[in-house]
Amino acid sequence: MSLLITDCRQPHRCSSLLLFEMSTPSKKRKVLTIDVKLQILADVDKKAMTKKEIAAKYDIPHNSLSTLLKNRD
Repeated sequence: MSLLITDCRQPHRCSSLLLFEMSTPSKKRKVLTIDVKLQILADVDKKAMTKKEIAAKYDIPHNSLSTLLKNRD
């Protein structure tokens, strides 16, 4: 979203200033070690928790968990 401010106190010198709303900073990327990834995969294999609960436990987005499972070798 942006906001246009116009200053026309002097018609022959009308100037405009375009202000942009600052977006919220994105969340910092979280690097998962191999050990943590293996623990996540072990938790998924146990089926003691849902994938949503596992993602919350490790503080990762559920789509990151899905990508980890998709790329599993």
